[in-house]
Amino acid sequence: MKKKLTFTLICIFIMQFMSCKHEDGINLDSKISLKAPSGVIIACSLDELIQFASATIEPSLKTNIKDMKILAINYLPVKSGFAAIIEYTINGVESNFAYVDYPKVAYSATTLKSAKMPGIVPNRQQVSVSCAGTCGCRVEGMIKPDGTITFGCSCTDCTATISYP
Repeated sequence: MKKKLTFTLICIFIMQFMSCKHEDGINLDSKISLKAPSGVIIACSLDELIQFASATIEPSLKTNIKDMKILAINYLPVKSGFAAIIEYTINGVESNFAYVDYPKVAYSATTLKSAKMPGIVPNRQQVSVSCAGTCGCRVEGMIKPDGTITFGCSCTDCTATISYP
């Protein structure tokens, strides 16, 4: 019985991996690359990325998450892992958030809060960063000479929210 269960779990894992691998990081409908320049696939589909976004962006927007559309994924040039700033729209309102799996991350914001986020793959250094406020807040990121990525918000009225496993 234990061998059958192990075999079944291995088969499911392989099928999941192959379905993600088959897409090769590209969503054919939108031509948005889900594969970072380092070769890491950040999500198997845009739907999976939208589900991740629903746990990331401000709670007030979560009620309309079904209307979310990913517009673009802009990658910061890192050699391992990934650092992506994901542009999206909900009901015509554009915004963004950062999705990162990189060991050297820092934050620069006037107001910073942290939240646990369910559903992230364990044993990874994944975090997401979102900004909210009254000034049209957007996440900004830059790489320092020492390789640290610093994320912050576009204006001082923003609150940056860091979500992590």
